[in-house]
Amino acid sequence: MVRSRVAAGWLVREHRGSFRLAGAPDTPAGRALAAILAVDGAAGVTERSGLELHGVLEPSSGRVHLACDRHLRPRPGVVLHRRALQPAECTRVEGIRVASVARCLADLAGDEAPGLLATAVREAEFLRLLDPPAVAAASASRPGSAALDRLVRATRLPVAGELRHDLERRFAELLRDQRFPTARVNHRLVLLDPWQEVVLDVVWREAGLAVELDGRQAHLTPRAFEADRDRDRRVAAQHDLHVVRVTWRQLEREPQAIIGDLWTLYRRGVTG
Repeated sequence: MVRSRVAAGWLVREHRGSFRLAGAPDTPAGRALAAILAVDGAAGVTERSGLELHGVLEPSSGRVHLACDRHLRPRPGVVLHRRALQPAECTRVEGIRVASVARCLADLAGDEAPGLLATAVREAEFLRLLDPPAVAAASASRPGSAALDRLVRATRLPVAGELRHDLERRFAELLRDQRFPTARVNHRLVLLDPWQEVVLDVVWREAGLAVELDGRQAHLTPRAFEADRDRDRRVAAQHDLHVVRVTWRQLEREPQAIIGDLWTLYRRGVTG
């Protein structure tokens, strides 16, 4: 019956014993599921294939990478890795057993070209899927662990807290590129007389320095302009923080000048 449907074009053979309905989309998830069904239902997707399912890497038409804890016969279109995946290292994507992002990166580090690994780490950080402690645990004493650790440390943004907007992320990337010390982002403070809770975009407490990032449309009215200066004065007086305002236009046109001034203020604040 199956042979007749393949011959009639109703079914498309993916692997021996694994088929796709004709006309159904050829997706990374579909190819991964077909490979698992053909090889071992207990296998998990890893390396590049796993990162594609997590949305970290762009989909490709290459071979599917599977991890399993026993020796299996090779199959065309499938790369088998004899590695045990622990329950804590796995998740489900569209119902498919997939290694975590950290485990996929650790597996990828030992087998793939450095360029692809660097792209994967960078995209995982951008998507906020990069967990440095989990990556370190997954890659411990494994091939490529040193290179992966260097990439994670170089890619990780030097901020503590949640980035809310693209402008904040862009500023954090500039801090990372210039090897700036870790800053707190979206840091809450309370002002008195009158009482007011405020959120400062970037703060270095050890240097008594803060940065407020003004977007394209923010703080344009005279009333908003005056309110910002009033708040900056109260922050300085009550919390001993020097507030520097940086606009999106300044960040776009003169990033080096901004960083130069911030380094000067930071060092001055740290040394007293």
